[in-house]
Amino acid sequence: MVDKLEKAERSAMADNNVGESEAKLAICVRCEKAFSIDDNEEHDCVYHNEQASTLRVPIADGHVDDVGDLYPDEDDPAWYDHDVRCHGDLDTPENRKNYPEAFLWDCCDEVSTTEGCKMGRHRVEPGQEDSDSSKDSEDFESD
Repeated sequence: MVDKLEKAERSAMADNNVGESEAKLAICVRCEKAFSIDDNEEHDCVYHNEQASTLRVPIADGHVDDVGDLYPDEDDPAWYDHDVRCHGDLDTPENRKNYPEAFLWDCCDEVSTTEGCKMGRHRVEPGQEDSDSSKDSEDFESD
């Protein structure tokens, strides 16, 4: 995890033209991604925790975007003999029901049978300095 943090710090310093002493990055304990402690918004962290569902995420100008939709894992053994010309599309309600292990979440590329995604602020390990992450406003949840 330290390697991820070091790479993220170097990238952030290069992008923002700042020195090492100014970079305040951490690795989120929920999503395991590097984030800026000074820029930790309410919907930055997408992670799995509860029952799976599609999330409606607020974006610019009052619009929303869907996060957490399923897509077929074309490399899954369930599709080895599947020919779309005679069997039809992979992504059907029937196939999702019959082959749940052959579908992945687009938000995290995890198998559809894993617990669903939630959203909130990034969080750091106890002891790391981060004023925002420990005072999470309620995490954004799906409807």
